[in-house]
Amino acid sequence: MKILICIALLMIIGNSLLAQESRCSKRFEEKTIQNLGSSFTLNKQPFTFRQMETLLKGNTASATDFAIYKKGRTASIIFAAASTALIGSGLIIRNTNKNLSNGFLIAGVSLNIISFPITINSKKHLRQSIYQYNKSVL
Repeated sequence: MKILICIALLMIIGNSLLAQESRCSKRFEEKTIQNLGSSFTLNKQPFTFRQMETLLKGNTASATDFAIYKKGRTASIIFAAASTALIGSGLIIRNTNKNLSNGFLIAGVSLNIISFPITINSKKHLRQSIYQYNKSVL
């Protein structure tokens, strides 16, 4: 059961890390949005996610993919929060009712597993949105 809990926690942490990644070529650093791990740069200056969101929403080439990304990320966050709540509830009632606790833990891990494809799909749309933006400014 401890292994199951560890896997669930790793999945929850992985969701937030997967949602903000882009692969842009280094040679276009002057004009394009670049991803440096968990942060973004534009014109070699630090760039917050909110600023990038404004740019991507305002650009006609990248707006549709960014809207799909936002929907997927919101759904993924909802699943991850519900998963965390179910796992936490399952751990809290572990000593009083093991069967109910196991049900909560399994449901929590299942929700987390469901959120992974949604996260990966939204990540793909974020990368596509950044690509479309970069393509339009070059």
